[in-house]
Amino acid sequence: MTRRIFRSATRMVALALSCAAPALAQGPDGVTAMCLEREETAEVCDCAVQALRDQIGAEDYALYAAIGADYVARLAEGAGRVEAWTDASQAVADESGQGLTALMSQTNDIGQAYRTAIKDCRG
Repeated sequence: MTRRIFRSATRMVALALSCAAPALAQGPDGVTAMCLEREETAEVCDCAVQALRDQIGAEDYALYAAIGADYVARLAEGAGRVEAWTDASQAVADESGQGLTALMSQTNDIGQAYRTAIKDCRG
């Protein structure tokens, strides 16, 4: 059981990192891109990203960044916010072998922390 959980977590981290790596090379990561898409300033986004990094682990950050990059790309293609988030989450869940409900529960907590960080950084 422990090995299966470890393998699943390892696959999820590898997937998240592989999805986030191209975004890092081309511009802001998925977490920063989500903030900028909300028309926040770069300063607010930088502050909020650092605050989020300080609150959550690297694995959670990489996961959220992978979903965020996919989400922003789907928005750019014309998808609505709910559809884009759900589809991006489903894609990452499928790739990682994690259930969508469990993944969204995890990312809801991360998203709440991120929205709070954005508000705090706005001043």
